Amino acid sequence: MNRANNAQNTASSAVDLANQINGRTQKINFDGGSTIIDAGSRYLAIQSDGNIVVYGD
Repeated sequence: MNRANNAQNTASSAVDLANQINGRTQKINFDGGSTIIDAGSRYLAIQSDGNIVVYGD
């Protein structure tokens, strides 16, 4: 049950972050391991293990 809850929380966080940057999003890529959202100077990576990483240029 904890894994399911964690997965739901991760998905909800991803949706929230994606909505926040939606207006600035230039490109979404999937490299086979992570989904990368390019928002100009920042990137949101949703990794295959479910972790979300935000980093800048």
